[in-house]
Amino acid sequence: MTIWFTTSKLINKAQDGVEKHEELQLQFLHASKLAAVGELATGVAHEIDNPLAIIMASSGVIRDMLDPEFDLDGSPENIRPILYQQRNGQGDRPWFECFVKHREVNGWID
Repeated sequence: MTIWFTTSKLINKAQDGVEKHEELQLQFLHASKLAAVGELATGVAHEIDNPLAIIMASSGVIRDMLDPEFDLDGSPENIRPILYQQRNGQGDRPWFECFVKHREVNGWID
């Protein structure tokens, strides 16, 4: 009788262990899916952020060129080449070069 009781208890513990193992596997699968969704969301956010950064930088160039303080020619003919250089990554800061050509740097420090 004692052997039967002990065996029954061991079998119940083994079944509980198997059930717990299956539950942990399901939790792990769920966590893996959540991680994949997080990585996908990060990639999408990055792809959206890149064009927005370009748009913001370009609008800043246009805003600076139209600012009367800098006394620059804000005509479309003058703005287009600078935006083209910025978009294609030519030059370090082409819009800054524009300011230096038209104004002395020392005058800005006042």
